[in-house]
Amino acid sequence: TGTILLTADAVPFKNGFTRDQQDDANNPDAEAIRASTVKLLDLVEREHVDLVIFGHDVEQWGTLKKAPEFYE
Repeated sequence: TGTILLTADAVPFKNGFTRDQQDDANNPDAEAIRASTVKLLDLVEREHVDLVIFGHDVEQWGTLKKAPEFYE
């Protein structure tokens, strides 16, 4: 499979994994979340990550291998 990044709660959904500014003025941690997301995006590019698994993305969950299948 190659390199896998588990974002867990740092980026819970695929649609949030973007460099675009997201409108979340109600969240006091919005800037920190954006900075963390950009760092992870940079990591994906730098390390040539093959698969990013998001912590709570139900749509992605349906496409992932589950036991007894596995990633190598």
